Amino acid sequence: VSAGRPVKVGGMMICRQMPPTAKGICFISLEDETGIANLVVPSEVYARCRQEIHGALFLVGEGMLERSGKVTNVKTRSVVSVRQ
Repeated sequence: VSAGRPVKVGGMMICRQMPPTAKGICFISLEDETGIANLVVPSEVYARCRQEIHGALFLVGEGMLERSGKVTNVKTRSVVSVRQ
């Protein structure tokens, strides 16, 4: 899938970071059987989806694929929890 395309990724949340220097952006790493997906959650999406992000083990993120060199991220428009 090329950069700028809409994508949806899901997996188990293995890391969630909100560095103080990131201006409210939350970084989430999801893992499934194929590898790790990096979500970049803008502050307005984080504010809207905060409970989902903090209350779930499994998440689905939907947004645009971004590539910079060898780094691939999904800049999310929405994040939802997946309940077992």
